[in-house]
Amino acid sequence: MSKKKLVPRLRFPEFKSNREWEKKTIAQIGDIVTGNTPKTTDAENYGGERLFITPGDITSTKVVVNTKTTLSEEGYSKTRKIPAYSILFVCIGSTIGKIAQNKFDCATNQQINAVIPFGGFASEFIYYALDLNSNKIAQLAGKQAVPIINKTLFSSVALYIPVKEEQQKIADCLSPLDDLIAAENKKLEVLRTHKKGLMQKLFPAEGETVPEARFEGYDGTWERRKLGDVVRIYSGWSPSEFDIGEDELFIKVDDLNHSERVQKNSQLKVKSHKKYTLIKSGSTVFAKRGAAIMTNKVRMLGKDAYMDTNMMALEPKGIEAEFLFALVSRVGLFKIADTSTIPQINNKHIEPYVVVVPTQSKEQVVISGLLRNIDELITAQTEKIKALKQHKKGLMQRLFPSAQEMTE
Repeated sequence: MSKKKLVPRLRFPEFKSNREWEKKTIAQIGDIVTGNTPKTTDAENYGGERLFITPGDITSTKVVVNTKTTLSEEGYSKTRKIPAYSILFVCIGSTIGKIAQNKFDCATNQQINAVIPFGGFASEFIYYALDLNSNKIAQLAGKQAVPIINKTLFSSVALYIPVKEEQQKIADCLSPLDDLIAAENKKLEVLRTHKKGLMQKLFPAEGETVPEARFEGYDGTWERRKLGDVVRIYSGWSPSEFDIGEDELFIKVDDLNHSERVQKNSQLKVKSHKKYTLIKSGSTVFAKRGAAIMTNKVRMLGKDAYMDTNMMALEPKGIEAEFLFALVSRVGLFKIADTSTIPQINNKHIEPYVVVVPTQSKEQVVISGLLRNIDELITAQTEKIKALKQHKKGLMQRLFPSAQEMTE
């Protein structure tokens, strides 16, 4: 029986008679440059116009255009230069496997390996090939305190490559989709910025009791209240106390990563339990410890639910549910929590925390209603981006040989 040719399921007509794809290590594809960091104690190295890319600058879009930190010409002269449109792959740390291209010549820190393709390879195609294999490559780091893929191991990673003309054709097919995703991400950021600006105007500034902007028909000062006076506080329970079932949601911290505003689903569902309180729909829920506090992952329950021990809930009491959610989201959990060591939040932090609330419930309703409308636009835009990314993923899986074929 003849061996099946290593080719993708979807191939452009002009390449169907071409030879199968060839196996190449990253070292055979291009130069690999590990970044370095100029001395941070020398201020002369920083604050110029040269981009200095770190893992935090690599987001969900393909191309890095701006960086949080920039270098002066002095600082740039002390780095390993990375030409524009190289491929940047994070090889150290918790975000190992993140990938991007740089729009301009730049430098990177030591957590990033840059691949500078040789002349026989199309840079954008190599980006897509590495992107498709990023999870598999990340797994090479294994389980260790600080995940790392050293340069030697990274260099030995094998990819499957067609002739350059076919590489370019594939890149030209995928690139407009990435451009569209980047444009939709910009729209999302505009919506988020708009919401942030609105919240600053619709809620009183710190120390004030009257907001900058107000709906017609409402006046007077807002009331200072202890948060504990307007909510009932609940902490979660161990999942081992419950039987697996289809009756009720059981919210864990990770579930917050799969929702935008309203929490209607959970990965685990359990049977009702007489001993524990079912948290009411409309309550505001959040993590009670860890990084989720610092990233302010706050959600409003869209269905009654139980919660994990790492979760807390605030059930509204004398305050509108939507307004409570908006209020907690605006304040920021990190302001309420103890962040001196591992971030954590408990009743003793919540109960005495002073918030400012409109005395008229109708004003709470109109404020939270406007914010809900914007949140719904943000959610719709987020779903649109997810759909585009899913489409891109499916297209890539057909434009490249299957993972199984590439490992046989």
